[in-house]
Order: sequence, then structure tokens, then C-alpha cells
Amino acid sequence: MQTQGDPILEQRGGCLTLTLAAGLCGFLLVAAVIVTGGLVIYFLVPLALLAAFVGLNYLLWGWAMPAPAAAEAPPAAEDAAPGTGGDGFTELAPDDPRRARHD
Repeated sequence: MQTQGDPILEQRGGCLTLTLAAGLCGFLLVAAVIVTGGLVIYFLVPLALLAAFVGLNYLLWGWAMPAPAAAEAPPAAEDAAPGTGGDGFTELAPDDPRRARHD
């Protein structure tokens, strides 16, 4: 039986995984409520409200998050001004009077 590349079987496999995970989470939730006498609800409700707030915030403002600045490369040492190490700071000689003294 050919199972590789069959989209119907792949969809069934994904649905089965989600269904089993949801059933396990539901069972664990019911077991936690029974074991703790309902106290776990006081932990899960604020957690669910926080998750809903974060999700709504991402839906509203997530598009405005800055894109990674990978395209901007730091200037190379040869492009920098003379006397700098490529980071924009002037290198001072060991006997320069402007050098900080740590006595």
C-alpha cells in the first residue's frame, strides 16, 4: 500500500494528531480540576486571559514590529575614518595624556 505523498492520508494524520493532543489536554484538565478541587481554574483563567490579550495585541500591532536589520552591515575597518578601529572610536597611544588613568 502506497502511503508516501498521499495528501488524504497526510491530512488524516495531522487531524488525528491534533485530536489526540486535544483529548489528552482535556483529560489532564479534568484530572487537575478533580485533584485540586477546582483550584486550578483560578490559575488557568488568568493565564487564558493573558494569552488572549497577547494574541489580540499581536494581531493589532504585530505588523508594526521592525524587520530584522540584517541587510545593514557595520562599516568595514577600511571604510572607517583614519585612526579608528572601525567602530568610530579613536585609538589612543599608551602615553597619550587623554587616556584614562586607573591608579
